[in-house]
Amino acid sequence: MKLIMKLLIIFIAGIMLFSGCTQQENQNDNSNNNNKNSNAQVVTLDQEKIDTHLSKAGGYKEAYWERSGFHRNDIETSEGVYNWEYSDNFIGWYQDGYYCALMVLFPFANWDQESCHPEDGYTAEFEKGKGGTLKVGIPCDMDAYKNYLKALVERYDGDGVNDMPNLKVPIKYWEIMNEPSMQGGSTGGMGEELKFFYGTPAEYVTILKNSYEAIKEADPDAKVLHAGIAGMHEKAYDFWDQVYALDVGDYFDIANIHSISTTELREDLYMEKFKTFLEKYGLEDKPIWITEVQFGGLIEVPSDIESFNSLMVRSSIFSLALGADKLFFIENWNGWGAQAASSQLAYQTLVKFMNDFDTIEVILQEYTENIGDQDGLTSNIGQYKITKGTEVFYVLWGDAVIPEEISGTIEIIDIYGNSKIDSVYNLVLSGTPQYIQLQT
Repeated sequence: MKLIMKLLIIFIAGIMLFSGCTQQENQNDNSNNNNKNSNAQVVTLDQEKIDTHLSKAGGYKEAYWERSGFHRNDIETSEGVYNWEYSDNFIGWYQDGYYCALMVLFPFANWDQESCHPEDGYTAEFEKGKGGTLKVGIPCDMDAYKNYLKALVERYDGDGVNDMPNLKVPIKYWEIMNEPSMQGGSTGGMGEELKFFYGTPAEYVTILKNSYEAIKEADPDAKVLHAGIAGMHEKAYDFWDQVYALDVGDYFDIANIHSISTTELREDLYMEKFKTFLEKYGLEDKPIWITEVQFGGLIEVPSDIESFNSLMVRSSIFSLALGADKLFFIENWNGWGAQAASSQLAYQTLVKFMNDFDTIEVILQEYTENIGDQDGLTSNIGQYKITKGTEVFYVLWGDAVIPEEISGTIEIIDIYGNSKIDSVYNLVLSGTPQYIQLQT
């Protein structure tokens, strides 16, 4: 399960950040400080946008989060020599948009890898379209890696010290690698080998620990995610049980799970299994981000678009109600041509209602627990009361009695944003969610 390289290019090129997530403050300290840029300016993130829950799928301007990545091999061309032009241009292309960045860190540089990983088994495809390869073992010189990471974080942390010139939006959220349990022997939707790391769970913990320490030294306010777990199934457990058993709770701030090729058999996006997994290690208080969310096949257009759209909306709300804090979507539907229009509209309506909610109150929630290795929960009935500031609305689906607190004249909004004013007596519930607002 993974960001196939071409989707990783989409996710890397579609990437990133910015100015809608930022507030700027002039640097008041004009004292001589050789570490400060001549145009030193402190930049901070807009907390209201940081607190939102959905990613910028399809470039929709009302969503702010985007996930992308930095490859050390592109930036540190030899030990201590940093190609900031590459990374600055990468950030500069996007920082005038409306993005908040979650940046994935890939700690591999071939000049370093060759010093201790001569075996071919460490070689992975890298930017396959360019014919490149990269070795993906634990860094050979961990001190050199930490120095690189501190320099990288310092350049984009927005504190006015050694920052990128004209930085508008800081990077405050860092994810340490991607799906390290995927170590070859499987292929993604584009046919490329899925090898994101070649090493043991203990070696991944060493990378995570050293990355966490370096990031926090450079920017104590930064937040760290461990790598996205490629699902809660047997293969993932085999790797991540060994990781979590090494007391990793001190080395990440946010827990991270992926749900690719999601169907009705896993509408909770692995939330129930993942919460149980965190509880096993006493880490149930960690926030949960699902940093890859995708439904159906990665390439083919679904035969029933209406069912796909209903699943996308229902599953998103269900997983948020179960405690997910943020969802990052792989918007493969944008490659479906005209058939993508309804999915984009369903997503935009989801963002309108659910992106900036404050609380979800469960009125009634019934589900089926499926027993397949890669299965999770199927939502049969969902009835939720949502608050956003002083605004209150409801989301309903499934064969159940309408909640008593919904009465009189109501506004009924379907998943595409079409609305009508009607009596509650004319409200018909089905498996497709409807947004309900009371009329005074």
